[in-house]
Order: sequence, then structure tokens, then C-alpha cells
Amino acid sequence: MGRQSKKEPRARQDIKNALLALLKDLSYAEIRVVDLLKAAGYSKGAFYSHFKSKDDCMKAIVDDEVIRYIDCFVPSFAEPNLRSKEARAVTYDTYLACFRHVYDRKEFYYVILSEDSIHKYYVYFLLMIRQRSSKHFLINSDLAELFVFYTVHVFLGVIEYWCKHDFKFTPEELAAQVVKLNTIDQTKITLV
Repeated sequence: MGRQSKKEPRARQDIKNALLALLKDLSYAEIRVVDLLKAAGYSKGAFYSHFKSKDDCMKAIVDDEVIRYIDCFVPSFAEPNLRSKEARAVTYDTYLACFRHVYDRKEFYYVILSEDSIHKYYVYFLLMIRQRSSKHFLINSDLAELFVFYTVHVFLGVIEYWCKHDFKFTPEELAAQVVKLNTIDQTKITLV
């Protein structure tokens, strides 16, 4: 499921992976620590040496994903002042990298973005992404905070749409569609 961090003990990653796997079939409230331990194949002692609670485990999963998600975007911010054509190419490459990442981690996104999501972790995920994103969006403007909110919510809205439709597009198709959306002449849109 997830890549094991070089510094993270295998048991910790296995327990997090087991929680995500259980969330495919059970609600968060239905999952008990003993169920999690049985699925992961570890003892109570192993669990509590890595996590204080099931909530602590879920928070660790979200924290890990926020870092991975933001890392998809970071390369595109390294090249300021690109011409429009170059910027579109960087945008496509960035979207593609992010969509490939999301596709590889779709179990997490199904859980966090579904209509039955664990609301407090959905909110936490959004908050953490906004906080980490604001460190990378270097906009000298009073609109910086609005830009971060707009960008994060639009992009997660696209991912939520993709999840809702069972990832019917490939990452390549979705990246191309999002670039196309970004280049629509908004003066030609008519509200009815």
C-alpha cells in the first residue's frame, strides 16, 4: 500500500496500512484496536509503542499523506516567471505527478474524500494541506490566503470527483482535462 519511510519502523507502517485496509469494509467507529492488531499481525504492545490510540494512528496516516501530496507540487514552484506555454507544460507535468500519486494511494483518498468520510480527518487533511501549501505558494499579495484556499479546494474537488467516479480516467487523461479547464476562455461561459 504505502511506501515505508527509511526512518519509520515496519510495524508502524503495517499498522497504518491495516487501518486503511479495514476502512474499505468497516466504518471508522466499527474498527477496534484489537481488529486493527489482528489485521496487521501485531501485539497490543507493538501498537502502543507506536500510537497512543486509533485516532493517533489515523492522524499519522493523514500527516504522511499531506507531505506526499504537497511534495507532488513542489517542483512546479521552482521555476518562477515561466512563459505561458512553458507554464502549461509544467502544470500538466505537476498535475500528472499528483494524479499518479493519488491513483497509487486511492485507498486513502476513497476513505478521506468519500461521503461517509471521517469528517474530522477530512477537515484535518484540508487544514494541513492549506498550511503546508502556503509555505510553497510565495505570493506577494493580500490575496495569498485566498489563493491557497481556492487552489487547494479546487484541486481536492477534482480528486473527490475522480474518486466518486471510481477513477474512470487515467492520471494522464485527468491531467489533460484539468489543463484544458484552466485554459477555457471564461468570457465564453454562459450561465443559464
